[in-house]
Amino acid sequence: MDISIVIPDSTKGHINGNTFFNSIEANFEMKKEQQINFKNYGGTRIAEDNWGASFRENLLNTVEFNLSNDELFFIDSQNQTVIVFIKN
Repeated sequence: MDISIVIPDSTKGHINGNTFFNSIEANFEMKKEQQINFKNYGGTRIAEDNWGASFRENLLNTVEFNLSNDELFFIDSQNQTVIVFIKN
């Protein structure tokens, strides 16, 4: 099973998705070009594993994104890629 989220085509809104064990949700806002902030992360947290906890932390640390071919990269304030989504 993959970790997945759905990001609507807007500059401000609400995402939802799934980790390996739980449903997740958060609010997001896109600022300048390729800048994004996530906040108010929530969802179920039953038996969340280290992958799910790391996903939460990295999502909340994301400040930029880059879309290249079929991959979406989330980047933190240290300019490090913290999450990569691959279109399937």
